[in-house]
Amino acid sequence: MISSLYDKVFLSYDKILELFRINNITTKHGKEITHADLLKAITVIERKHPKCRWKSEKIRSKRHYILIEGYYWLVYVYFQKGKKQIDADIDFFIERIKQYEKLLKIESKNLFCNDIYQNELEEYFNRKRRSVEIAIKKMLEYNSKYRYLKDSKF
Repeated sequence: MISSLYDKVFLSYDKILELFRINNITTKHGKEITHADLLKAITVIERKHPKCRWKSEKIRSKRHYILIEGYYWLVYVYFQKGKKQIDADIDFFIERIKQYEKLLKIESKNLFCNDIYQNELEEYFNRKRRSVEIAIKKMLEYNSKYRYLKDSKF
């Protein structure tokens, strides 16, 4: 019983490849995902989300496993073809946060509902002034609906 529950939470690399094949999940070029493709994707997971701890080792075994949440990240972010990876990553975590809020029955908080000063952004994101200015410029290029107030003018 415990082993079957464990197998639903932790997936072996072979199980992940089998699920990809069954669900017709392919690379961006439409090819079947190989073990090498999966290893590259897992390297990206570890680099982009080191604190998520989606990769695990089974006790008394040298085999690696991926938590089911890591599998979903691979499906909805890394191997998706519809949008840029960074946008898919953000959407994935927004959905995960909503799922956890629903599960824990807590109300959602909007972190950036009020205007925020540039120096506060620098402190919040731990970035230099120039980095924040570049990010603001890119943000405005990406979506013209965003607002940026400088010297009391938009």
